Amino acid sequence: MSKAQENNIITSLYIEALRAGHPFSFRVVSNSMIPTLSIGDHVYIEPAKAKEIRVGEIAAFETPLGLVIHRIVTTQQTETSVRLLQMADVDLQASWIEEHAIVGRVISACHQNRIIHFQHPVAQRCGKITARLRYQLYLRKANKPLRVISRHCSRWVVRSGYLWIRCRCSTKVITDETTPIYQQ
Repeated sequence: MSKAQENNIITSLYIEALRAGHPFSFRVVSNSMIPTLSIGDHVYIEPAKAKEIRVGEIAAFETPLGLVIHRIVTTQQTETSVRLLQMADVDLQASWIEEHAIVGRVISACHQNRIIHFQHPVAQRCGKITARLRYQLYLRKANKPLRVISRHCSRWVVRSGYLWIRCRCSTKVITDETTPIYQQ
């Protein structure tokens, strides 16, 4: 069995565990959420349904490539379901996620020896502001002269939100050789 096949099996087990109502933590393998999350950070995900995810939260969802965690920037309610518009923190690309793909939300993360608590009221507010501002920039990026300005403003919004959350909603992790770096 190849390493890629092993990773796909493990990811499938994580997704099934979340769908069964079991929270878990894992290491981030992409830089799509920089500066909020970086490769190697530990994230703690709790199961959640699409209707429970709020704008600004970082949702976990299933894609053909595996489990992805990105910020939700807006929602759309139809008569029969909910769709969420997701966006990575590093760019202004967005895509819709259907209700059935949502498996959870990121509750906390161990980032640079700090545990960041995303359910803290300040983190919730900063996440919502970041999402709403980035969504407005996303809508305006189609205008060619504003594309570069929108991209730079979006990066500033993400960094500012992250700094507020890091300062107000995190605790320093103190570890030794016998203590795991991440505990929920």
